[in-house]
Formats: sequence, C-alpha cells, structure tokens
Amino acid sequence: MVKVYQDDTGGNKGDAVVHYFQPLSAQTAIEVLNDSMIRPNVTVHVEKAKFNATEAKKTKLLPAQAAVIRRVKQAKIQEMTGWDEDPNRSAGLRIVILKNMFHPSEAIGDNSFYQQLEEEIGLECQRVGGPIEKLTVFKGSPFGAVCIKFKDCAGAEKCIETMDGRWFGEKRVMCEWFDGVTNYKVEESEEDQKKRIEEFGDWLESN
Repeated sequence: MVKVYQDDTGGNKGDAVVHYFQPLSAQTAIEVLNDSMIRPNVTVHVEKAKFNATEAKKTKLLPAQAAVIRRVKQAKIQEMTGWDEDPNRSAGLRIVILKNMFHPSEAIGDNSFYQQLEEEIGLECQRVGGPIEKLTVFKGSPFGAVCIKFKDCAGAEKCIETMDGRWFGEKRVMCEWFDGVTNYKVEESEEDQKKRIEEFGDWLESN
C-alpha cells in the first residue's frame, strides 16, 4: 500500500509511506532507492518509517490487506501440518509483483521493448515457479512493475524465494505477494480504489 501525504491545501507534501508485507522487501527498497534519482534533478530519500504512539494507533490494515495476511498464515500452517492437500486451494496466493524490472526510459524509441521484456520475464518465471496463467507488464510504471499470476500457490512462493533480491539488467529485483491494494497502472479516485480493494477482499475470502 502506498500513502501520499498532503498539505492543508490538498497538494502533495512530497512525502509518502510504502507498506511491505515482507521486511526483506522493505530493506531492499531502502538499499536500492535511497539517494537515487527518480527523474532529472530529483533525488529521493528512502528510510524506515518512524511513527509515534498516536500515529501507530491510527494505522489500520485495509480489508484486502488483512485478507492477504490471513491467507498467508493459513497457507503456512497448512504447509507445516500437511493439512493442505490441494496446491491450488490458496487462490489468493498465486499473484506476485516484481518491481524494478525496467525503467520507463528504456522503452523510448523501442517499440518492441515491452514485448521482449514480457517474453523474457515469462520464460524465467516459468522456469523458477512453473506454469503461469497471466503476466502483465505495467508499461510506464515508475516502479518497473510486473504482475504474475501462477497456476498454483507453490509456484508463486518459489518465485518470491528465488527472485526477491536477484539482479536483473543491473537492477535489484523486489518480488512479493500482491497486496490487492496498490495500483501500478493508472491513477484512480479514492472511490474507485475503495471499490477495487473491497472487491479483491471479497474475492480472496471466496477462494
């Protein structure tokens, strides 16, 4: 989840908080992005967020995030106890996000860039985690984001274990479960975001 802070006039203050499910992903983001130039003459500072007691009390998980966390815990329990006999049961745990896979500037003047990138990532992820059902490259994403839906949750988990922290084209990859909240494609209204989050949470609970 990404939260952008605004001032009293409704304008962006230039500060934001990004929530990760995995501590390693957060640390990797700090190492890769801190003091990097996100656009000409604009350097970003990235550090571990610090909240006071009042802010901590106000921080609540969105329904879809809570659902994802529940599914992760359930899958881990089933894995340790051997209760889960169906590898496709945890449908909500088949979707992963790969970040830092490209920079939008790489596509300038190259009409085949995204197609070639999709093919390369698809082949590598299938080699690592097995069959995939869908792969989406978010063209122009400042995060260099790619979303992959695996045929089963075991493949998705293997992808995270293998790809997170790897180097791809001189960039360090971040790979984690899709939180059902972050929209890597387009800007959306608060109402649209709320609707999408609720729908994703309902879908998780029904699968």
